[in-house]
Amino acid sequence: MNRRPTRQTLRQATGMNRPGGVSALFEDTTEPINLPVTELNPRDILPNPNQPRKYSDPAEQAELEADIAQRGILQPLAVERLLDGGFQLVAGERRRAAALKLRLASVPVLVREYTNREDVDVDAIAENVQRANMRFDDEAGAFKHLLDAYGWSVDRIAEQVHKTNEYVRIRVVSLEHPDLLDELLSGSMTQPEMMAAIAERNRETREQRIAAATGKPNDLESSSGGSNAGHPLARQRPAPRRPHSGYRTWSNAKATAQKLLEVRDRMDIDERREARRQALEVREAMDQFLDAFKDE
Repeated sequence: MNRRPTRQTLRQATGMNRPGGVSALFEDTTEPINLPVTELNPRDILPNPNQPRKYSDPAEQAELEADIAQRGILQPLAVERLLDGGFQLVAGERRRAAALKLRLASVPVLVREYTNREDVDVDAIAENVQRANMRFDDEAGAFKHLLDAYGWSVDRIAEQVHKTNEYVRIRVVSLEHPDLLDELLSGSMTQPEMMAAIAERNRETREQRIAAATGKPNDLESSSGGSNAGHPLARQRPAPRRPHSGYRTWSNAKATAQKLLEVRDRMDIDERREARRQALEVREAMDQFLDAFKDE
């Protein structure tokens, strides 16, 4: 069932109080308004150079074409009126492609006049994200475009596309790890597995930064025989059988802790939290060591 958008939902969908925003077409409505829908030849509509949806599943596109052949295009395309009088697509690339393949003489369009490129991109991204089956990397690229091109925050993007902050952040962060993103898209890795791998990489990076700040990256490792190289407060819990065999390890840990105190103000909050967490693990290991010799 098609619903007609309201002025309130238009403002909510775009966040810019622009009547007629594309994403308004996908909201529940209560106060009808009239939108200027007209008919255009799909061959007269230029493609969107910043099309957010880069990938279209062939099977889903074939289903769309069959549906349009049977029932026509029920949802108007959104187009921008250009200064030369022509029209350029804002949203509806899959419907436009289907219309071209079916050789339709005309398609319903919602004509909009924009004063800046940002509004065009926001409407295009909002419409595509609100539709089903937009690929993970296409969403990520669209959100990154708003971050880089217009300086938007994750919070603002989430509000505009009606998603959670975490939804947006996960997709943006994934672009920093193209190998993991490829595994996700190929189906060899799930989204939780990808995020766990990213978290582990970030932890290792923080540990390396802390190690670089202390200047003693392997002291604890070299004496404890651990395999978690690269951090001065390694995650091993050494429990030497004789006090003298562990003396150098504890001395190094103490020196490292003192060094971390000196550079604490130069660490960011994540580095400080990681240093504290691992220091607590080392303290627990020391307590175990003392308990082992409490009767001696």
